[in-house]
Amino acid sequence: MFSFTLEGGDETMKLVDDQINDMANLVAQEDENTIPGEMIKWQTEDMHRKYPNLGQQDAETYYTEIWPRSRLSRQGRQPKVKNLVTLMRKPHTKPIKGSAGVTSVRPILRDELFQKFNDRMVALLNRVCAWR
Repeated sequence: MFSFTLEGGDETMKLVDDQINDMANLVAQEDENTIPGEMIKWQTEDMHRKYPNLGQQDAETYYTEIWPRSRLSRQGRQPKVKNLVTLMRKPHTKPIKGSAGVTSVRPILRDELFQKFNDRMVALLNRVCAWR
């Protein structure tokens, strides 16, 4: 919570009150002029998600989950069946990829997508919360 002192009369107070109400409406409803609506548009248009996901932690906090690769990419794969004789002769020396193996240093959210997200949020604030 914050407090401030304002001098200038009822006209100035009404402008400030309208501005605060505009900012409160950014998270109040889910349409195209709110943060949740803009996050869904970002996921569908920029990230090319068929089913965008959006979670709500509390009344003012929204989040989305981003995976390093498609969740569906591993579902259709069949495990490779190796020749039993080859397995017995040759020990496995390669590092195993996955939870205990090699990890990537590549960022999960690409810089281009993060920049598009920032541009969308700035445009939303300029469109909805223009200072009067």
